Amino acid sequence: MWNEFFFSALQLRRDSLGATPNMNRQASLLALVCCAGCTVSRGSLYAQSDSLRAPRCFRVEYPDWGPSRVIGSPIGQAKAPQILVLMSGPAERGVDLSAAVGSFAAKAIRNEGDSGSYPAYWRRQSATSDSLSITFPIHIGFYGLEYRVRERGDTLAGEVTSWTDVLGVRQARSRIVAQRARCSRGA
Repeated sequence: MWNEFFFSALQLRRDSLGATPNMNRQASLLALVCCAGCTVSRGSLYAQSDSLRAPRCFRVEYPDWGPSRVIGSPIGQAKAPQILVLMSGPAERGVDLSAAVGSFAAKAIRNEGDSGSYPAYWRRQSATSDSLSITFPIHIGFYGLEYRVRERGDTLAGEVTSWTDVLGVRQARSRIVAQRARCSRGA
């Protein structure tokens, strides 16, 4: 048997068993409304989760690491970011694939005044929560920083913990306090 047998067969059109043409139209209309609702609900998910219109910048202090902001093990002599920028758009899934649906884009700026930034992402713990988690992957996602903070007006306060994919490495921790700051042009 060759392929032409399947392609040359007559194609007959028929309605669903037991359905009237009017029922088919109603089902199509219902499917269209449901799909439109899915699109609207995804867009409104971002709107309901946070009412941001413009990026919010925070100047971060690390009392346990001091003004040098040197993170230590497992990250070494790298400095923790001085500025965190929280944005309202969805996070881009790049090197760090753990950025889940529902995360928002963020940037980490190592030193105030730097023109470059590093990708990060953030999310609320729940739609009505003032608790945020901010993830800053470093070095192609082999290690990074995880911030767990509470938002109180123009202040973020909580803890930051380093993470790595290497087992048995001690995590560096610090308390953090971040105050709302004016965003630079690049933010």
